[in-house]
Amino acid sequence: MRGFPLIVLPIQFRFAVAAIGFLYVCLTGSSQIVINEIHYDPESPTSLTEYVELYNNSNQDVDLTGWNFSSGLTYVFPESTVLPAKSYYVITESKLHYSSVFKKDPDGEFTAGQLANEGERIALKDSTGNLIDEVKYKPEFPWPVPAAGGGASMELMNPNLDNDLGGSWRASLSSTPGDLNSAFRTNSPPQVRQVRHYPQQPKDFQNTLIQAKVSDPDLVGTVRLYYQVVAPGH
Repeated sequence: MRGFPLIVLPIQFRFAVAAIGFLYVCLTGSSQIVINEIHYDPESPTSLTEYVELYNNSNQDVDLTGWNFSSGLTYVFPESTVLPAKSYYVITESKLHYSSVFKKDPDGEFTAGQLANEGERIALKDSTGNLIDEVKYKPEFPWPVPAAGGGASMELMNPNLDNDLGGSWRASLSSTPGDLNSAFRTNSPPQVRQVRHYPQQPKDFQNTLIQAKVSDPDLVGTVRLYYQVVAPGH
């Protein structure tokens, strides 16, 4: 999971009056090696071009010897595998099909398994079993819907984003295994999720509590609540 500022905003209002209750910020650490692109559902079921791309988001080379995927696919990184700083490592289900479609060779091939079209958890561990990164993708919103059988891969907008959040990903404009993502952005939009309100059907004399999680790699300065007053029966 990528590091990001987490802001929880309970917002309380009655009728047309709104007020921010409190602001809570939590910073988490980030990993060097990032699951950066996933191609889990090619346009043709006979095209064995599924792949997972890793990116070294650090300024140092990383020795991947003995690292492995413990969920989603089966692959153990060979002896003396070193991923240079700011470089990519692509693992595919078929070297032959991959090379034919993308006109270049992958770095590795799944030894077993396929990526589930209905979504699943991909987990990367180091040689001692420590969890390095994981993504639990799904084929529906907020994950990129065109990646579900439309022929597109799913690309992380920025390797500094939390890649276990669907809003951090976009469908590729053109699949980019081993290269800078076509969806790459230096300034990614904030993410709003887990929006809830209580009570579910407030009476006219009750305050309504609205909760949302808002995060952004550059921190969140302010959040503005927009609401609409709807007359009874309309």
